[in-house]
Amino acid sequence: MNTIVYFFTVLKNNRAKIDRGQLLRDSVETSGISVTKLVKKIGISRSTYYNHISDPELPLDLLLKYGNALHINFNDFLGDLLVDSTKESQGLYLEKVEPNNFEEAIAQVQFWRNKYYELSDKYQLVLEFHFKHK
Repeated sequence: MNTIVYFFTVLKNNRAKIDRGQLLRDSVETSGISVTKLVKKIGISRSTYYNHISDPELPLDLLLKYGNALHINFNDFLGDLLVDSTKESQGLYLEKVEPNNFEEAIAQVQFWRNKYYELSDKYQLVLEFHFKHK
């Protein structure tokens, strides 16, 4: 009988919260578009825009709306928060798959290691952006 042992490390989520209003403000300033043109494009008032940039918890759907108007992909800054959850990706994480053999176990370990590295790289980009525009 073969015994397979799994080793996992519990990681804490130390991710700093991103001030989405500040992110929006910085993006608008960088884009060079005037606030007047932007609010007309989106169909809101200037006062609403100023309320949005002062809201650190600006709803993601509003941020996406601004992103479309500014031609900015906020996925680069917020990573997985804005990624559409497709059934395929949901199934991957919700489905508990037990490996049938050692090779499958190794493949799972490699998959999750690569996923960790990918997310770690995205997190670094977010941190760099956050501290650069602080």
